[in-house]
Amino acid sequence: MIEWQDEAIVLGYKSFGENKRIIFLLTNQYGRVNGLMREPKSSKLQGLAQMGNRVIATWKGRLEEHLGYLSLEVVESFTGRLMGSAAKLLALSSASLLTHSVFPERHPYPAVYEAFLLFLESLKGEKWPETYIHFEHKVLDEMGFGLKLDACCVSGETENLFYVSPKTGRAVSEKAASPYEERLLRLPAFLLDESLQAKDFEDLKNGFILMDHFFKHQMTASSYKKFTEARGQLLRALIKLEKGRNDFIKGTLLSLEEVKRGEVTEYTVEV
Repeated sequence: MIEWQDEAIVLGYKSFGENKRIIFLLTNQYGRVNGLMREPKSSKLQGLAQMGNRVIATWKGRLEEHLGYLSLEVVESFTGRLMGSAAKLLALSSASLLTHSVFPERHPYPAVYEAFLLFLESLKGEKWPETYIHFEHKVLDEMGFGLKLDACCVSGETENLFYVSPKTGRAVSEKAASPYEERLLRLPAFLLDESLQAKDFEDLKNGFILMDHFFKHQMTASSYKKFTEARGQLLRALIKLEKGRNDFIKGTLLSLEEVKRGEVTEYTVEV
């Protein structure tokens, strides 16, 4: 019998049979791990596997490649705190789906784990949209396509970096970009300095579009489709906050392609 224990973040779960769940975790030392857990009988234990929970996970199995059984001890729960914010819940869902989609099981990604923890902590404050985009940036980096934003790829200049090449993922200065601005992706300043906030929603939107361009080329088509649908709902919720339209219950879902074109498609999606 193999047994290990590690700190972890719950990415979600699905029902398995009549009285079991398959739990999806991102662990600190073992990476993305799945395991079986019996349905809790006590109402107090029903929230053990809520998305975003920080837990101590104990995994047991006969062989390492087996699904194995999990037991969880909650260290900190986030979902309950987010019930009043559709946008934060959608951001958590998007981050969890991205992590579950792009990383193979049982490969450690401590940098992603740390970035996810920072994102969870940011949900307690107001700068969480920027931290969410920083999380996506870290995921891209761990996928093997890290953006190189420290210097201009044309001149080597380290100041006035306003754009990113869609081909290479490298920064381009304002001066070097002048003949080709329309072909380049905008680089928001907060991606260069984590202490900065987005200037406005346009700044946030540019961060989403930048990450989306490279995810589209690095993810499988099916994973990318699910992920962009989740992000579309997140963008819709952020636009709702930006405009102060608090009376929305159902409305428009903006995909990134529609955001780029300034178009709106009507859906009936509850948030």
